[in-house]
Amino acid sequence: MSAFAGNVRIEGTVNGNVDAQTGNLVVAKSATVGQSLEGASGYTLIAGTVNGDAQVAGDTLTLANSANVGGNLVYDVNEFNRQNGATVGGTVRQDESLTDAGPSPIPKIPGWVGAVYGFFVNLLLGIVLLALFPTFSDSVADNGRTNPLFSIGVGILFLVLVPIVLLVFAITVIGIPISILGAIVFAIFLWIASVYGSLTLGVWLLSLADSGGHWLGLILGLFVVAILSRIPVVGGIFTFVVLLLGLGALAAALWSRYRGRRNTPEYMEAPTGGDEETPAD
Repeated sequence: MSAFAGNVRIEGTVNGNVDAQTGNLVVAKSATVGQSLEGASGYTLIAGTVNGDAQVAGDTLTLANSANVGGNLVYDVNEFNRQNGATVGGTVRQDESLTDAGPSPIPKIPGWVGAVYGFFVNLLLGIVLLALFPTFSDSVADNGRTNPLFSIGVGILFLVLVPIVLLVFAITVIGIPISILGAIVFAIFLWIASVYGSLTLGVWLLSLADSGGHWLGLILGLFVVAILSRIPVVGGIFTFVVLLLGLGALAAALWSRYRGRRNTPEYMEAPTGGDEETPAD
């Protein structure tokens, strides 16, 4: 019998072994474990019979006066209570290595792994943006570099107003799907803005060294953000400012592009052909 979650209470007969890694383990007075018992629990109570050895790790182990362990009892607990009348056929000893020998915990992923993964994912997105929209990406980076405070201000305004608009849409039943779709689009927009913010930072750093190149600026900006984001508190503030910078610069570039198209005369937007007339001066 094996159990690896919750609380386990044994009241009947188990012919084989019992292996329990649980919150609480109780071998009731009416219970019989045919062979050995291995438990790692916060609280373990043995009031019944264990024909073989018993090995217990955890916080508290109690042998009730009706407990009967036929073999050895090995334990590693903070509190061991053995009531009068409890019998152990073999030896009783404490072994502090039992806790280390317990089930292996889920390994923690080091924080730097997430930082490296985020760097390459953002780098891939930046490469796509620079490759597909080189002129527009250049304008975003230039706007953020030349007007950083204005871009950050626009980013703050954008970050506040968009959730309010989505919330207004969510109030009505009809607007709920629009609000959900808008939230997804906004999340993607924020991701793109964070990459553009890193690009802007990298381009600005290169300009200080009289160097250029938006491709190199992208790599440098993402690298600086990935490193500084690891600093407690300060890293979070820095990353947020870079996001606001990219968000404002991106919003301003989109608005400039939109206004440019609106102000372009229709005859200049239409494709030229042999049958089309040229407007007179």
